[in-house]
Amino acid sequence: MEKWDYTTYKKLVNEDYFTSFTFEDSVKDKGVVRLISPEEFREEELNIISNLEFSQLSISDEVDELCIVKDMDISSFPHNLLLNQKREFIAKDIPVSNVLSTEWFMKTAESNLLPKEYSKSIWIPTESGDYALNYLYSNIEETLKDSSFQIFNDAELQNPLSSDINIICSHGGKNISEIQIVSQEGNSTYNLDSIIGTGSILIFFVCYSGSMKTEFFRNNITSLTKRFISNGYDAVIAPFWALDVTIPHYWLPEFLNEINSGSHVSKAVFKANRKVYERYPTPAAWACLHLYGNANHKIID
Repeated sequence: MEKWDYTTYKKLVNEDYFTSFTFEDSVKDKGVVRLISPEEFREEELNIISNLEFSQLSISDEVDELCIVKDMDISSFPHNLLLNQKREFIAKDIPVSNVLSTEWFMKTAESNLLPKEYSKSIWIPTESGDYALNYLYSNIEETLKDSSFQIFNDAELQNPLSSDINIICSHGGKNISEIQIVSQEGNSTYNLDSIIGTGSILIFFVCYSGSMKTEFFRNNITSLTKRFISNGYDAVIAPFWALDVTIPHYWLPEFLNEINSGSHVSKAVFKANRKVYERYPTPAAWACLHLYGNANHKIID
C-alpha cells in the first residue's frame, strides 16, 4: 500500500468516519420529497474515494478474489472500502473477505462444509413492538418463508438459534464491538449466547456489528465477528456501519440463491452486495455488509 497514510487514517477513525456512513434513498428538496438520483449517489461515492486515496492497493486485473488479514493497527478500516490503483473500490468488482488469520484460514478452508439440506433460523423480535424491525420483517418475510426459515419473533428466546445459517436482527450502537449488547424497543439483550448458539454462517442485520475496536494496551481487537468465529462459526457477515432496513430486501434473496447454487460464501456476499448496488449505487448502501472468516465456505458437493 504505497500511499498509506497512518496519520490520515487515525484522524478518520478518531472522527468515527467509518461508522458514520448513512444511507438515504430520498431527500427533501424545496419542500418536496424526491428520490436521490444516480448522479447524486455517484457524487457521494467520489467524495468517499477522495477521503480514502491513501488506501489504494495495487492488484492485478487478473485477480478473481481478495482475501486479507489486517494488522491490528488498521483493524478499524472497513475492507469493503479498499481502493485499487485505479481509484475504484475493489469490492465492487471482486469478492473481498477478511479471513482474520492466515493459519486459521488454511486449516478451515476446505472443512466443515454446509450440508445440502442445511437448516436456517432467524431471530427478529417484532413482538417487542419495534417499528424498524417490523418494517424489516415485512421486507424479507416472503424470502424467509420461501426459504423455509425457522422464524422467532419473541423478544426473548427459550433456546439460542442453532441452525446451519443463523440471522440476528436487532439494534446496535457504535460501541457494540466493546459492549456487545443488542436492543429492541428499549429492551436490551446483554447475553448474546442466549440468542446465538452453534452454527456455520452467522448473519447480523445489526448496525455496526461488523466494526472492530483496537485495544492497544491489551494488544487485542474487540469485535462481535471475532467472538463468534472463535466460538466455531466458519463465516460471519455483518454491517460495519448503520444498516438501512431496506437493504436486506435486496441482499438476502441474492445471497441465498448463490449459496444454494454452490457458490463460496465470498461470492454469495459479493453478488448480494452487487444486487444492492444495482438499486442504490452508493458505498453507504452496497458496501455495508462485510464478510469475515472462511471465504471458501459453501455447500458440500
